[in-house]
This record gives sequence, C-alpha cells and structure tokens, in this order.
Amino acid sequence: MYVHIYTKYIQNITLYTCVIHIYVYRKYIHIYTCVSLVVYIFRQGLEREREKETERQRERDRERGGNADGMQTWQSTAVLPASEFLSEVAKAHGSHSFWKILTLDQALPLLEKGTHPQPSIGDILSILHRSRRRNDRKQVLRLHSYVYRNELEAHTSLGNCFISMFVDVGCIDEAYKAFDALLHRNELSWNTLITGCVRCRKPIYALNLYQRLQNEDIVLLSGPAVVALLKSCGEVKDIEKGPRIHADIARNKSLQEDLYVGTALLDMYANCGS
Repeated sequence: MYVHIYTKYIQNITLYTCVIHIYVYRKYIHIYTCVSLVVYIFRQGLEREREKETERQRERDRERGGNADGMQTWQSTAVLPASEFLSEVAKAHGSHSFWKILTLDQALPLLEKGTHPQPSIGDILSILHRSRRRNDRKQVLRLHSYVYRNELEAHTSLGNCFISMFVDVGCIDEAYKAFDALLHRNELSWNTLITGCVRCRKPIYALNLYQRLQNEDIVLLSGPAVVALLKSCGEVKDIEKGPRIHADIARNKSLQEDLYVGTALLDMYANCGS
C-alpha cells in the first residue's frame, strides 16, 4: 500500500528498513501506528536528504564563487512540504480514518487545502477533542471557518463542541452564533452556553437564554447551569427571574438536594435585597 510513497519520498532509507516496516504493518501493528511510523521515517529521511543537498549546494556555490541566495531558493522551493506527504498517505489509505491520528496543527493545512478524502463529522470531532487543552483561539476559528464553508455548522454534536471550545478561549459571541446555527439544540447545548456566558462575565446573555428556554420543550438544566443563572440574577439584581428559577428548582428534586444550588439561591436573594 505504501510502497510508492516510500520510493517516491524516502530514497535514502534502505530497502531492508522498508520491508521491516511493511511487514510489521501487515502482521502486528494497527493502521494508525503504521502511518505514524511512515511519517516518522519520512521526516528522518527528509532531514538527511536536506543535509546532503545543502552540502552539495555549498560545494556548487564555492565553485561559482558563493551564491547564498541560490541555496536559500532551493531550501524554500525544493523541500517537500510535510502536508503534501500527509495528503499522499491519506490518499493511499483510501478512507477517513487517517484523520483520526492528526492533531489540529497537522489537520488544518490539509483541511484548508481541500485534501481528499474529506473528514467525516466523527473525524472532525476526534481532532477537536484531542486539541481541547491547547485553547488556541486562532486555530479554533480556522477550523470553525472550515465547518461553516462546508455547511456543517447545524450538526448538534459538532456545534456543542464548538460552543464549549469558544467559551474556553473567551469567544462568547462566536459561541452564541454557533448555538444559534444549530438545527436541534439539546440539553448540553443550553447548559454549556448558559454556564459559558457567566464564565465570560456576560450575565445578561445567560438570563436572555433562560428567557428563550421558556418557549422550548422540556429542557432539564444542570446544577452548574442553575448556579450560573442564580449568580447572574444576583449580579444584575433581577428580582423577577430569580423567583422563577427558584420555582424551577422546587420542581426538581435533584436540584433541591444540590448544596451548590442552595448556596447560590441564598446568595441571589441576599444580593437582590430580598
């Protein structure tokens, strides 16, 4: 499967090494591990080839009297980009599963380039989940732009993930837009955005969401979301919505028994002067 990739890009790797890795791939190791080995070998081979070519270029420059610009031109144009190699591996594999081993750094250039096969919803979610700890605002915006261009923004699971990631990087307006773009909003959608609004110090946004929630079918708010709403009422001294939230708590036994909800309820009435 990968023989043409080895011969095309890794000319300085011995045939013995190629055979060993192909044998390991076919017999013992999962496909993702095999692809990782291919990428690693490619990078090692590319580095060695770059060093050899640089040395040959220096020799030619010395013979011509020195031409540093010529060497820089070769380095900027002749070295094969890693994204092109990854694209070849994806094409050789012939399925979406290759995307599941990529980080957001690796996937973004391929997505923006339009590499085929295109990732599935599950592939994009996998990339997002592996990149959650980065909290890189620019990368999240770039990936969301890809999703928007491909008209995937209405997908519930994908939208919920973006709402959470936008909150993590402090982009509450983008999180709100991702929420509005959803075709079907579930309990996770509402709870994530309500708590996110309070985290980003937008209590009015959270209370507006609670008002919108009254027109929806039965949606159970989580304990953290109720705590966030009570905190918002206390901050803006909204004595109208506070008792309504209290009535919702009274109809839910699990919320009545939640210590954090009870403490937030007391704080809300204290801040509102009741």
